[in-house]
Amino acid sequence: MRHTSRIQKPFRTIRRSLTAIERALKQLSRLLPKTLEEVPQRSRRQLKLAPERLAALRVHGRYLGYLRPLRPTQKAKVKAARAQRGYNAAIALARRLAKT
Repeated sequence: MRHTSRIQKPFRTIRRSLTAIERALKQLSRLLPKTLEEVPQRSRRQLKLAPERLAALRVHGRYLGYLRPLRPTQKAKVKAARAQRGYNAAIALARRLAKT
């Protein structure tokens, strides 16, 4: 008999733990919304950008993308080119520098 109770004791402990987990999950499920429709949806703000501004942002993003992997001396050259000749010239220079 003694051997059986030694085996049963851990099983009883596990059963009690699982029962406690089940109870906690039931309580939690009562607090959560039942369906996705009940979950409040946050609306994203719609940006109102002029086509010119949108194009400028795209060019600026392309410039930053080409500038990022360059070494500091190359970045300085590209930034100088942007200041003198604009974004498109700076992007062309950054492309050439990235290939070398």
